[in-house]
Amino acid sequence: MGGLKISLKVNSEEIKALMNRFESFKNRAHDSALNRATKKVETDLVDRAYEKINLKKRDLKETVSVRGKLGEITIGGRAISLSRFLSSEPRKTKKSKGVSVKLWRDKEKVLFAGSFAAYGGGGNFHIFKRVGKDRLPIKKLHGKGVRDMWEIPSFSDGIIEVAQKVYSDRFISSFLAFIEKDKLTP
Repeated sequence: MGGLKISLKVNSEEIKALMNRFESFKNRAHDSALNRATKKVETDLVDRAYEKINLKKRDLKETVSVRGKLGEITIGGRAISLSRFLSSEPRKTKKSKGVSVKLWRDKEKVLFAGSFAAYGGGGNFHIFKRVGKDRLPIKKLHGKGVRDMWEIPSFSDGIIEVAQKVYSDRFISSFLAFIEKDKLTP
């Protein structure tokens, strides 16, 4: 009994072109998903830090930088000047023991012994402390940054898992959207 024979002609150029378009879709979907995941990590970090640190969200956002590159998310940023934690300039007293600052929302003020408030370069208000017994040098004091809080387990719990979920959801939806936009329905 003879079978039915079917011969197919495969145009390798068309298949290569199709594969290149799929590769382009994959790269664009990856970029879109990574951007969305890094924004989610940044938002979660700022929200969690806002619950703990006695600062406005705007101040926290300015000090954290989250970048995504090649599947890695890097959390950076700078430390926050202690002067940002003050609601107003401290009063000058004759015998001051230092400047008290409320760093944490759920804790009392912290006294920075020997510190003083003054206007620094550019007319900006800061809190300084002398280094040694002499009048100079002085150093500017900083509080905890959002990136420093990452090491606290209760602070960082679940952020990576959420970012991975956001990445995978966004990757799939972006990839399918790029295919649909290009009218390449399988």
